[in-house]
Amino acid sequence: MLLNLVEVQKRCFILVLYTGNEWITSVLLMKFIEDYCVAYSNNSDLYGYSVKRLFNSSSIYIMPMVNPDGVDLVTGSLNSGSAYLSAQNIASQFATIPFPSRLESKYKWCGFKNLPTNLGL
Repeated sequence: MLLNLVEVQKRCFILVLYTGNEWITSVLLMKFIEDYCVAYSNNSDLYGYSVKRLFNSSSIYIMPMVNPDGVDLVTGSLNSGSAYLSAQNIASQFATIPFPSRLESKYKWCGFKNLPTNLGL
């Protein structure tokens, strides 16, 4: 996704999800994009910055997900079929990758118990 195709000197590339475990970051980025577009439409500020001025002076390149299959795997949306079996086979070759892992299994030390599956965003 590209916000503003005008040739400008300022460019920003935002990539938030590389593996499936940080799936929540793509949801937050999409919410930010929605807020950005609403602020642009309403000619208002976002976090104290003029969105019109930002839009006219920069290009923002956005990649919300590199690995959507990984998201489906760790959120439980992908739990059978050939893609699931293929992922399970790949994971079995890497003992350090819990399958399927979910974020809380990776970060139990910091207090994650159960992550919500419906954030209402």
